[in-house]
Amino acid sequence: MLEDRNAEIANKYGMVNPDRIYEESVRDVFIISPEGRIRTILTYPASCGRNTYEILRIIDSLQLTEAYNVFTPANWMPGDPVMIPTTHNFNEAMNRLYSGQSQGIYCTNWYSCYKDYYSLENTNNNDFETNITNDTN
Repeated sequence: MLEDRNAEIANKYGMVNPDRIYEESVRDVFIISPEGRIRTILTYPASCGRNTYEILRIIDSLQLTEAYNVFTPANWMPGDPVMIPTTHNFNEAMNRLYSGQSQGIYCTNWYSCYKDYYSLENTNNNDFETNITNDTN
């Protein structure tokens, strides 16, 4: 969080709306990775306060994805199950669907598979993909 009184950062990231009326600032939240990449942009009208809890939820989700290669579904909150990225291989998808529970993964169908949030720290995410690859060879 920072304040940009002279609009230096706003200009650098193209945040200043040239059509703005009455010189009101654009109320954007930018979440920028340590590598300097914009990961999220939230835009709020001047009349609406920011939702700090949503901003923190997004940061939690981005950090979880970075650390464990998992996704977070709509309305996800820390502690809720996370999604395993969809595989692009039919055999892997079927193996995950029918054998995933033995590895702590619950699939509602071939493309929606979930994992318990609290099991992530005890798991190397590559283990599941390695096991699938070994099973299908």
